Amino acid sequence: MKFNIRLNSSLSVAETIVNGLSLFALYAFVNRTLGVASVGIWALVLATGSLTRIADMGLGQGLQRKIAVALAGGDRGQAINYVETAVMAVGLFYAVLLAAAFYPALWVLNSTLPTVDGGTLIQLLLLAFASFWISQIAWLALFGLCGTHHVYLKCIISMASNVANVVMAFVLVPKMGILGLGVAQCAQAVLALLIGAVALGHVLPGLRWIRLRWSPGTFRELVSYGWKLQMVSLLVLGYEPVTKFLLGRFFGAEMVGLYELATRMVQQVRALIGAPNNALLPTFAALGNAGPQGCTPILRQAQMVTNFLGTAVAVVLLGLLPVISEIWIGRLDMNFVVFAGLLTVGWFTGLYTAPLYYFGMAIDQFRWILTGHALMVVLNVALCVLAGLEGDARSLVLATNVAMVIGSMTWMIGIASGNSLQVRNLLADIPRFALSGLLATAAALALYASGRATLGLWGVGIAQLGVMAVILAAAVWMHPHRHTLFETASTYLSGRRKVTAV
Repeated sequence: MKFNIRLNSSLSVAETIVNGLSLFALYAFVNRTLGVASVGIWALVLATGSLTRIADMGLGQGLQRKIAVALAGGDRGQAINYVETAVMAVGLFYAVLLAAAFYPALWVLNSTLPTVDGGTLIQLLLLAFASFWISQIAWLALFGLCGTHHVYLKCIISMASNVANVVMAFVLVPKMGILGLGVAQCAQAVLALLIGAVALGHVLPGLRWIRLRWSPGTFRELVSYGWKLQMVSLLVLGYEPVTKFLLGRFFGAEMVGLYELATRMVQQVRALIGAPNNALLPTFAALGNAGPQGCTPILRQAQMVTNFLGTAVAVVLLGLLPVISEIWIGRLDMNFVVFAGLLTVGWFTGLYTAPLYYFGMAIDQFRWILTGHALMVVLNVALCVLAGLEGDARSLVLATNVAMVIGSMTWMIGIASGNSLQVRNLLADIPRFALSGLLATAAALALYASGRATLGLWGVGIAQLGVMAVILAAAVWMHPHRHTLFETASTYLSGRRKVTAV
């Protein structure tokens, strides 16, 4: 079986870059056109609507694993059954839930944002719900492409639809205000659905989008795996939106807007390293069908590269945060810098657990993933409420990241111990870069403080990059296994390794 690992990994990184730049351009434009409070309002609307994603039943993400396993066994007909049954189930259940959730969601928004016009909130919520329903069907098509090992097609479609979203927002926001964001997002979802449906029909001949066929047995099989993914999704929905609501409740829409900008930026940069791990999920599923031992070589490669590149990228991001604030927000906003700094430490610490996370999902080992997410949610609510009552907005953001780190390390330790892997061996490279990373970040921030006035914004940014590159290069050069490290990273990212089906 052809896994397309090289193309899938490369396009996953490209997707992350393009989508990240698109998001950067969109939020910078909205911030300058409407203000950061509008960013916060839109973020809260999306967070409210995202709670309805429980109707997915885990069928979306589970679809790629089921298709990969079916095709590994040569059963294309069953792969088609998975797609058609999932589309019917998700489309129906999601429509019913959206209809039932509209007024409760509107009540939550009116309570959280009492100063915003009620009519505007109704229109925003209608647009958000419409885009959610269409995008759920679109994501089934895209997950189907991932299951057929055509992740690169999913990436191309995602990039095209995100660029279209930005272009439409640039046209509509000046005319329609914040409502233009909702219209643009609906258009993005429609475009992704149309192209995704055509592409999946091409790689899975016999798939029908009209007069879909329903298989009760296939539905039960999808749900038997999907409910575990759905539990993870529910727990995730109990984490991020809760943080935004509490931040808005205690500190207002502007702080939510700054948090949203910081979160989106950090997550997009983090995804540069995490995307290749996500793209490996169908490969893990196919190779792990005969036992988890078949995935071990790729898992170790993924972990080594994630440790190496994740640490380097996190250091560069931390050092450039003041420059990013000036470029994106238009000023040096210390709340944004602190939020983004805390999120970088938290999210990149969680990044080290990504290879084992997707490995556990692929081989159907969910116990520790669910345990970690549950712990994350409980700690997040408790710590964020405490920080909101006793502290300030920065304390609340620190609290949410503490909860995430504890939760992610829980599933890493659990999955590793269940598969005879030592966490200390998987993370052994990280301490080697810790000291040099702190030095590089401190040097970059000191350079910004002393050289911003004389070098200018872009000049000091380039100088910061140069200083950090020298320090990190020296750390890599002194690494005792630098040749193996470079060889593994090059092999992993280029996909030159040989992988055969089992």
